[in-house]
Amino acid sequence: MPAKLMNRIRLAEAYLLKNPMPRGMPSDITLELTNRCDLHCPMCPRDLCKRPIGDMDLELLKDVLDQAVPGLEMSDLCLDGEPLLYPELEAALRILEDRGVKTYLQTTALLLDRDKAEMLLDSGLDAIVFSLDADTRETYEKVHGAGNIEIARNNISRFLEMRSNKGSSLSVTVQLVAQKMNSHEISAFKKRWANSTVDAVRIKPLNINYHNRPREGQLVPASNVFDKSAALRCIRLWRSMTVLWDGTCVPCCYDFCGIAPIGDLKIQPLNDVWLGEKLVELRTLHSSGRLEEIPLCREWQ
Repeated sequence: MPAKLMNRIRLAEAYLLKNPMPRGMPSDITLELTNRCDLHCPMCPRDLCKRPIGDMDLELLKDVLDQAVPGLEMSDLCLDGEPLLYPELEAALRILEDRGVKTYLQTTALLLDRDKAEMLLDSGLDAIVFSLDADTRETYEKVHGAGNIEIARNNISRFLEMRSNKGSSLSVTVQLVAQKMNSHEISAFKKRWANSTVDAVRIKPLNINYHNRPREGQLVPASNVFDKSAALRCIRLWRSMTVLWDGTCVPCCYDFCGIAPIGDLKIQPLNDVWLGEKLVELRTLHSSGRLEEIPLCREWQ
């Protein structure tokens, strides 16, 4: 049986049996290549975070991947920053491709010039999401705090044309994160991109937690409101790992500010974090329906 399939089975078994110490390794990893960003979106908690700004070292990236392979299937290369600002992005994508890991990244497309588009299309990247979040210039500037929607749209159009010319299978999604200041443009957004060659048009509900509560007045609560009575186990704890640019591990990709570190891959083996006391405790709390005891989980709406 292929190693990745066996790993997935082991993780599913641990999740279903409520075993806090799965025999498998994470099947997907969020790797924050950088937390640099050129925008100031009101919906993003980054301005409330106290983390230093920096870029992931390529040797750390290689080390993490080498420990996770062969069970690792997918890597998301974005958390709290704009991945096109990462100076070693092409090298990072080659490292992932060489190890047979599918890759995904999300970008505003503002920095997607022809050279970067060429690089991404030739890099082995599997999927890209363009975060536009608006259909008009006025709304775009409110949602992103800066930037120019025409530049972003033109860059995306050129990227789609280049993809077609190359016969690339890279999957392209355009996205709008629904909130009060852009909800009136959802219909127009769908209509515009339905007539393009993108593979998917995604309207994503906005998740709110205590990090961006001071700005709740601008936001529309997410449709997937957390039901505390349901006491659902989050499968991410049995399937995923999130690594910040400096090697710090956090429980999941919703911990933008690194408030609940569970390990440090600069000084610890990945397996020691994956089966470490902190992550085992979180799985145990989820399995017993005690999500209220986890600040990161109980604050989501």
